[in-house]
Amino acid sequence: MLQVVTEKCAFNGGLVAVNSFSLAGSGVHLLLRWNDKVKVNNGAPTDRIPRLMIASGRTEEAVDYILKELESKPLDAEFVQLIQDLHSTDIPGHTYRGYSVITQDDKRLRSVKHYQGSKRPVWYVFTGMGSQWTGMGKAFLSIPIFAAAIDKCQRALQPYGVDVHHIITTDDPTVFDNILNCFVGIAACQVP
Repeated sequence: MLQVVTEKCAFNGGLVAVNSFSLAGSGVHLLLRWNDKVKVNNGAPTDRIPRLMIASGRTEEAVDYILKELESKPLDAEFVQLIQDLHSTDIPGHTYRGYSVITQDDKRLRSVKHYQGSKRPVWYVFTGMGSQWTGMGKAFLSIPIFAAAIDKCQRALQPYGVDVHHIITTDDPTVFDNILNCFVGIAACQVP
């Protein structure tokens, strides 16, 4: 049975048809299917890793509005990923780009700028010998792929008496008095 919706009502699943027709000649018809997935913990992340939210728009105000809307809601990792996927493609006419880094303790870092059209690569840069500090890899261990790579290095070097975990997490400043520890710590952090 087809029913025209004239007021707000509960939706119990199924398909929804959305139409948009204009006097200028554009016409769109879209069918949306109900998503049966149940959110775990209302989408709240199970880790403490900050989330990057990106947005693009035709004006600086549009990007600012999108980011403010995202920041005003509780952190939902799945929703953040959907927004990331949507705005990571190049949308013609979107000459402004912005981002917001959001943490679970509500610290925010945000920027919105005009986009010239040239893509700049993202680099993970970790300099060489002489730049190490005690505990340099400790924060990175909260990133699963980094932790897995360090575990692999640990297994490979443990038979030789080298404790990679200790080298990259210790607060002892004398650990780098041994040049082997300097080399191993820096190389291990570059493996991932």
